[in-house]
Amino acid sequence: MKKKSVVAVLMVLVMCLLTACGTKFDAKEYVASCLDVQFKGEYEQYMKMTKTSKEDAQKLYKEGIDSFMKGYEQLSLPDELNNKFREAYKKMLKSAKYTVKDAKETDNGFKVTVTVKPMKCFENYDQELAKMQEKFLKDFQEKFAKDGKIPSKEEITKQMAEIIYKDLEERISNCEYGEEETFDVSVEKENDKTYTANETDLGKIAKAALGV
Repeated sequence: MKKKSVVAVLMVLVMCLLTACGTKFDAKEYVASCLDVQFKGEYEQYMKMTKTSKEDAQKLYKEGIDSFMKGYEQLSLPDELNNKFREAYKKMLKSAKYTVKDAKETDNGFKVTVTVKPMKCFENYDQELAKMQEKFLKDFQEKFAKDGKIPSKEEITKQMAEIIYKDLEERISNCEYGEEETFDVSVEKENDKTYTANETDLGKIAKAALGV
């Protein structure tokens, strides 16, 4: 999984722009529900805050996973391996560490403070992925020199994908985190009953949480 694959999905992660409704609006709960639905796949509070259907709330989460998986569709991997990558990515999202601290009222809504511990498991990932590919090619050449057999293109792709998956799973399972960072999310008042979280602010949190 290259970093650009992670970054691509951030466009989905920050699309929590459906307005929250209610006379007794809780900005802290609203921001928490936005993050929870997209990182953890938890829908109930988000549905309550935004008056969104379960189908639409689940769609937000699913679109994030689907965006990540687009990077593998062109490889035509077996369904079993595709499903492994999908589950690994869900595990990565759920491993994100963030805490919604408090909300302070402003002239045009609220300022919600969120702390994040960035993932460090994908630092220098592009370079390390290149090394994995180089080693795979070297091993392949040595094996070919020994037995003279050339696997099909599909088999070669599958073998490399399995190496990447194993590495991805190990990174996520043993992920370490950086120093805590603090962010503010502006929740702007549209009218007396509706509020919207700032897209740019949510994007910063998503990037920090995933360490990209």
